[in-house]
Amino acid sequence: MKRFFAITLASLGLTALLVSVSSNTPFVRFNPKGKKIVFIGDSLTAGYGWGWQSVMAKIYGFIEVNLSKSSKTTGWMLQTLQKYLTTDSCDAVFIYGGTNDAYSGIPNADAIKNIQAMVNLCRSKDILTYVVIGYDPMKVSYGRVSTTKATKTYVELQRMMKSVKNAKIIPVWTNCSKVDASDGLHLSASAQQRFGIYVGKEAFGE
Repeated sequence: MKRFFAITLASLGLTALLVSVSSNTPFVRFNPKGKKIVFIGDSLTAGYGWGWQSVMAKIYGFIEVNLSKSSKTTGWMLQTLQKYLTTDSCDAVFIYGGTNDAYSGIPNADAIKNIQAMVNLCRSKDILTYVVIGYDPMKVSYGRVSTTKATKTYVELQRMMKSVKNAKIIPVWTNCSKVDASDGLHLSASAQQRFGIYVGKEAFGE
């Protein structure tokens, strides 16, 4: 059940706001300017210097650390994040993955388990954590791609991501269409701009 929390953390430079969270753990939006924010994902986040996460970094003025890599699953993401946080830290983490899990036959339950493990790891270190569900694949896919079993599995995985606890869930972006992805999966540069603006507003406010 979603609840609303009012937090005052002025000593940490955080902005007190009412935020809808998918758990009983207090969560705050904060002013990301000058903060160090890590992004972990697959090819959907691997647009180094021009992808949606870089769009956000330019708008909000934070330090972007992108650990994402094409063709990787949530299992790899978990291991990579564990290794990074062993020696480094950050102010927030954005998790956006699962596509390769769904398209390679990995059970959705395993992907959710990995995503939750990443969230738990971050929260154990008092790192604000966001889970990006992504964009509607049925809107950017076309022809046979939109009817494949893998695409339907991914849509179900996105639905299941809403159940992840102790993280701010960024809802599905629906303001997209077939023209935004030439291959039916990866967003174009212009769509990345719009997606980045959307995620930023959901995460940090206007």
